[in-house]
Amino acid sequence: TEDSLLYGSGYQANLGWVTTLLRDDDVLLYDEYNHASLYDGIALAATTTNLKAIRFAHNDTEHLERLLIRVQKGAVSPNRQIFVAVEGVYSMDGDLAPLPRISELCGEYGATLVIDDAHGTGVTGKTGRGTSEHFGMKDGVDICMGSFSKAFGMTGGFLSADREVIDYLR
Repeated sequence: TEDSLLYGSGYQANLGWVTTLLRDDDVLLYDEYNHASLYDGIALAATTTNLKAIRFAHNDTEHLERLLIRVQKGAVSPNRQIFVAVEGVYSMDGDLAPLPRISELCGEYGATLVIDDAHGTGVTGKTGRGTSEHFGMKDGVDICMGSFSKAFGMTGGFLSADREVIDYLR
């Protein structure tokens, strides 16, 4: 990506993007198996915004698409953003998100794709660049969150995205 922002932990990185990027009337669609840090970020953001957070069935791209269609039909504000949050590698089961299809859906419905790749960074893909590399994707993930505490054995976390997004987060 063009830029990255470092945090004290992966947990803080998830709290950071959710509480900073989500605004009133934005919609966050997220996999039901997402990490607790995302759930905490949603709860924190809900104290200051009127965001809509909707779970979809684990790795169920058909359910995700139905929700994307419903969200688009119910558009309240023309400036409303839609975010889709998944994990690259789910920590409890070790299964991978169907990232190519999710990315395709996000492109089709104008959603921002955020991947929590804390368990994929450093170990997944030919050179350890994560789940998107595993699937041979050069594009299609808008924001990538990772942790240094898994494969790298250190503390800290990061968000990587286009420079404009990272500048806004700063």
